[in-house]
Amino acid sequence: MTVNFKNISLTARLTAYMRQYSDIPFAKDVANRLRAEEAFEKLLRDNELSPKDLLWYAPLLEVRYKSVAETIRKLRATQVLELASGFSLRGLAVTQDPKVTYVESDLEELTEEKASLVADLRRQYRLADHGNLHLVTADALDRSQLRSAAKPFSA
Repeated sequence: MTVNFKNISLTARLTAYMRQYSDIPFAKDVANRLRAEEAFEKLLRDNELSPKDLLWYAPLLEVRYKSVAETIRKLRATQVLELASGFSLRGLAVTQDPKVTYVESDLEELTEEKASLVADLRRQYRLADHGNLHLVTADALDRSQLRSAAKPFSA
């Protein structure tokens, strides 16, 4: 199975565009860094759509993000492996608690871009790096890559 990163990247950028209207941590920073508005406008132009054709997704994406975050909080999870994490940066927010180990996994190109973004945000907001956020390359359909992604967890 071949994966077209260009399509995934567009999806990640559109999700970032939609999330910028919320109070999700780092959402506006991510949208700006990824130039998500350009991706959104290009999609509209290329497909002869209007903003109202897509903006109804914004509250759904916000609720999805927040419901996952709330579930992690309610469960008091201290070890989280997020598959196909995109640019949510939930791990960056959650790992300000040094007791939480968070692994964000995605495809290589996206993970490289996200690592740079996380480094920039740590500097910009003077965020501590407790060594508990792990950005790893892992295809969610590859068992050996998932095993490797889970290595930071304790038994």
